[in-house]
Amino acid sequence: MKGNSLHNACLAYNGHAIRDRGKTVSLTDMWKAAGSPENREPWNWSRKEGAEFVEFVAASHNLTMEQVMITKKGKGGGTWAHWQLAMAYAKYLSPEFHAWCNSVVRAHMEGRTHQALLADRQNEALLKIRITACNAVTRLLGEARRNGGAQYAAHIMPAAFEMLGIRVPDSVIPAPLRQGNLFDALPSWSGHRPN
Repeated sequence: MKGNSLHNACLAYNGHAIRDRGKTVSLTDMWKAAGSPENREPWNWSRKEGAEFVEFVAASHNLTMEQVMITKKGKGGGTWAHWQLAMAYAKYLSPEFHAWCNSVVRAHMEGRTHQALLADRQNEALLKIRITACNAVTRLLGEARRNGGAQYAAHIMPAAFEMLGIRVPDSVIPAPLRQGNLFDALPSWSGHRPN
C-alpha cells in the first residue's frame, strides 16, 4: 500500500505472509493467516456480514464494488480489497487477529516498522515472564521462611534468583528477609521496587 498504506511493512501473522498492493490487501492471505476458519472465507463475508460495509466504502470513495473488492479465480488468485474492508474483515475473522491488525496499523501511524512492533511484543512477553518468575521466587522464599526459618530462606535466596539470571551480590544483607520484607533488599541490586 502507498500513502495510507503499510507497503513497507513486512506483514506476517502465524508465519503467513499478508500481501498488500496500493490501497488493497489480500483478504485471502488474511483468511489463511487467521487459520482458514470455516465459513469465514472472504466471499462469504462480503456477501453476508460485510455486504453493507463494502457498499459504504465503495460509495464513500466514489468507487464501484469491483474497485473496492477484486476476486481473481484460479492459480495465484484470491480476493483483494480496500484496506478499510481488510480491517473490517479482520474483526470478522477473530478478536485476536483483529487486535493484531489494529496494532500493525497503529505502529504504522506512529512511524514504527512491523519489526519494531514485533520487538516490542517480545520485550513485553519477556517482561511478563520475568515478573511471573520473580513472583514465583518470592513465593518460594516466603514458603522457605515459613517452613525452614529466615536463615534457610536467606541461604537459598541467591540460588533462587540466579535461576532467573539475577546475581545477588554478596553485599546484599538478607536482614529484610528475616523481617519478612524481601522487597526492601531488592533496590540495592535490581533497581526495581514494586508499588
